[in-house]
Amino acid sequence: MAEQPKAPRKGRYATVAAVVIVAVLVLLGFLVRIPTASTVGTPYVSTSASLVGVPSATAELFSVVVPTQVVHPFTNATVVASVREVSTTAQVLTVSRTTLYCNESVYSRTFLPAGAEVQVTWNATGKVDAYVFDSAQFESYLGTERIASSTVNKTGEADGSLRFRTQYSDSYFFLLLNPPAGPSCLGAGTIWVSSPGGPAAYTYPVTSYTTEQASYTTTILLNATQTRTTTVTLTSTSTREVPYTLTSTSTAQCTPSLWAWIFGTRAC
Repeated sequence: MAEQPKAPRKGRYATVAAVVIVAVLVLLGFLVRIPTASTVGTPYVSTSASLVGVPSATAELFSVVVPTQVVHPFTNATVVASVREVSTTAQVLTVSRTTLYCNESVYSRTFLPAGAEVQVTWNATGKVDAYVFDSAQFESYLGTERIASSTVNKTGEADGSLRFRTQYSDSYFFLLLNPPAGPSCLGAGTIWVSSPGGPAAYTYPVTSYTTEQASYTTTILLNATQTRTTTVTLTSTSTREVPYTLTSTSTAQCTPSLWAWIFGTRAC
């Protein structure tokens, strides 16, 4: 009966020892620090402005007044008239018919210029009357059948000649007449005339035309308006805001207690 109290004493010692151990462990859990590092990412929005150079070309028209010399070629044609006198000799007042009956006449007509030296001749088998008329005298003779006047004449000759100088340009008539020997032509014969007419020496104007061409140039000073194109290249700068999202990362270092490290989040 004396040895029974020893059992509770051992139990108390064991209990005290367990409590002491737990207390030491708890105290160590708070005293022991464990180094810990944690990384935290924080997103945030940022904007930035950028300058961008954009080249552009533009064309502009503008007028410029420029003194300009203009050369005009010309060709001038001038007609020059030249008048000269030409001397010539021609057979005029030639009578083609050479047979004359009594009281019959033949004539020829020629236009002669003023100043012509004329000589007409005839050779006949009998006596004839020879006359030279201008146009007015001949018209008077035809109208009255009488010879009132003549430029030159010769009557009653078988062979002869007439010389005269024309005072003006006109038609001249050379007439040969076989006049009756008496009051009638009874017994009158036929007369033959040989080569009536003659030469005429005269001058006449000849007009020649010459075309002269002259080429020359004329220089004129003008203010000409020219249109020019100028191309200008410009560089324009524009500002543009570009939003973007950044994430900043921070690292925190701490030493939580053992219990906090065991039962906590293990982060600072």
